[in-house]
Amino acid sequence: MPNWFNPQNTSALIADIMWALTSAGLSDRANVTEIIKDDVGGVVAAGEFNGQPAIFKMYRGPDAGQVVQNAANALGTYAARLTGPDVGIVRPLATLPEAGILVMTRAPGQMTSRLIGDCKVDQIALIERCARWLTACAAGDMQIRRLAPGKFVTELEEAKAAPDALTTRLITVLKQQKPPLRGYPLIWGPTHGDFSPVNLADDGQRLTAFDVQGVPGMPLTRVAAFFLVSRDLNRAPPRQTIWGLDAATTEAFLNALPPEIGEDTLALKFFVGHAMGRRWLGDSFVGKGRANAEKRIRLYLQS
Repeated sequence: MPNWFNPQNTSALIADIMWALTSAGLSDRANVTEIIKDDVGGVVAAGEFNGQPAIFKMYRGPDAGQVVQNAANALGTYAARLTGPDVGIVRPLATLPEAGILVMTRAPGQMTSRLIGDCKVDQIALIERCARWLTACAAGDMQIRRLAPGKFVTELEEAKAAPDALTTRLITVLKQQKPPLRGYPLIWGPTHGDFSPVNLADDGQRLTAFDVQGVPGMPLTRVAAFFLVSRDLNRAPPRQTIWGLDAATTEAFLNALPPEIGEDTLALKFFVGHAMGRRWLGDSFVGKGRANAEKRIRLYLQS
């Protein structure tokens, strides 16, 4: 995994987590060896718990204890749904709400974001596993709700700090898509609150999700669109695209979803544009990421 933290803070962060584990009487079962991430939301560390690879997440903020409880509950609920041979989720090993700490199994394999585009990886099989995860997580608990497209357009308008010709054009195109989407029926279901390649790991046979805190429900077409945009936006576009997304793997992903989601091109196209706008306005691009994103948004506008 990539590291998102200041390496100079490593010893202090590990000490903070171990102090909390010691206070809970768990220090003899835990060994924190590596800091993976440190940001305003909390610290993510790796090590062992009861002799098996584990992830330690220490949340920050006044609601940290409740977040720990919600995350543990979501992991338990979703584990009961994700019982197929090729989809899964990390399991809680220990919860310390008073310290804001959740200990979980470590997802096997590599972060999916590192596998996207790797010529040694079967990209179709990988993307189909992603679609099956999304489907299995929501299975048996889907419901229909009506879409109010205006609020998604307003979100982009309010997020635009300064005039930007590309964003302005994107917002105009999304507004043109609004009329048939007012009151449009969407399938909602329980899902990962941030279903993206950086929150999935794959070992070639099984896709495992992590960083799942659980949400009551989201429009699954929106989740699918967000996933595809987060997968592709920063990468150079290939010759064949759909809405600015890689054509072959996008088709494979959508075909692996239930048809009422994967074939809902009206809503999918709208949410792809919305997701592109959000990331264009909110992401911190690295290297050629911004130039690639601009190319893909322009391809979307032409679609």
